[in-house]
Amino acid sequence: MLGLLFAIPAARIAQAQNSDDGRLSIDADYSYFKIPDDTTHTYFEIVYTIHRYQLHFVPTEDGYVAYIDFHLVLKDGNGVILDSTSWRAGNAVQKLSVLDDTGYLIPEIIADRLTPGNYQVDLELKCGEQEGHSSIEMNLPVFSGNKLELSSIQLAYEISRDTSMAGKFTKNGFKIMPNPSADYAAESKTLPIYVEGYGLDNSPNSDTMFLAQFDILDRDSKHIFGYDPISFRKPGNSAVIAKTLSLDSIPAGEYLIQLTLTDGNSSVFITKPFSIIASREVIRRTILSGILQKYPEANNIKSEADAEKFLDEITYLATRDELSLYESLTLEGKAAFQKDFWMKRDPDPSTAINEFELEYYKRFDYVESNFGKFRGGQAGWRTDQGRVYLLYGEPSDIERHPQEIDSRSWEQWWYHGMEGGVYFIFIDYENSSGYTLIHSSKSNEVKDYDWQSKINIGTVTR
Repeated sequence: MLGLLFAIPAARIAQAQNSDDGRLSIDADYSYFKIPDDTTHTYFEIVYTIHRYQLHFVPTEDGYVAYIDFHLVLKDGNGVILDSTSWRAGNAVQKLSVLDDTGYLIPEIIADRLTPGNYQVDLELKCGEQEGHSSIEMNLPVFSGNKLELSSIQLAYEISRDTSMAGKFTKNGFKIMPNPSADYAAESKTLPIYVEGYGLDNSPNSDTMFLAQFDILDRDSKHIFGYDPISFRKPGNSAVIAKTLSLDSIPAGEYLIQLTLTDGNSSVFITKPFSIIASREVIRRTILSGILQKYPEANNIKSEADAEKFLDEITYLATRDELSLYESLTLEGKAAFQKDFWMKRDPDPSTAINEFELEYYKRFDYVESNFGKFRGGQAGWRTDQGRVYLLYGEPSDIERHPQEIDSRSWEQWWYHGMEGGVYFIFIDYENSSGYTLIHSSKSNEVKDYDWQSKINIGTVTR
């Protein structure tokens, strides 16, 4: 048993958005490789990725940050705990708008060596109140060192030449951005893989070349597609095979990629499951539509409680006439009003998703998570910052000024693309993280041209 088995990954700064059900999704996988001149241990890499759009983020002076707490446990094949470790990582952005890139992943790698055998790795993570879990069954084989052998197939999003040998995702002259999910969007049309071959025959009368054959099989191991065989010159008794295969002719589905390595009269093969899935646009819309799962009353009023919730959610968005009409209707009438309300605001009725509604509830979800006064207190949408965020979206810039000896905490939100550039001034009168809108340069918003004097703690307010 090794001492400290897992090297804790360096803390990173990143950011992301809430998941729709409070659970964090994490993709994790492992690969194994031979250690030169060591037949008693096998080198392994555990790679994992987190979609940052899931994470709970909070504002900071420089932008927004999400912190993730990890706990990893290693068990043997009988479930006995061998080792464990915990660490914290973070991720920050200056603006929340970058979170719209739902394809952004936070990748990490943990590497070490173990005696061959069966293991289980449990990885737990927590960000705010959200939690996630992934469990990996690792089967680390024995590498004999005297016959033709293959490492596992490592799937990647991208493989490129990198001779610097710097960076945790670089090995043997290649930078490998891992894909532990084994899912590939249909429009990517490529399958990057990395494999190592061992035990090549370098005797004087042996062939100077070896052959690599790639095939795609279905999950029942039935042959689907075969690529042209590739000849490689032997660099020694081991070799790296880094190849990006075309998926142009392969429809969406679940498959196996198989590599057969042939050297003279010897051959060995290995397989790895992967999937081709719907396009990124479909994935993006699925993620966004998941936000509405948190607010079922947004499109399906079934009770008076649903009707009240919906009224709260659209209070700032609806016109006075709409609000007056809504409150006069029966429950059945309110359900009909709801459908018409969103239909009138749909920018493209030809699509299956109302983009306006999704964007609004994305804002509403953020407001509820970040602007309420403590748990069980004032709802986020009722706050001044919540109202401004709901109506106008994410600010172009935010200036945050923490409390000092003689001044209150205050923030200035800028919207550069609105009315030639406008700002909102919020002051925290009671040092409770509850900010009041005191002045704005936007038309039809509150005005107090003497707002700067209100920042002074000695100033009598209200």
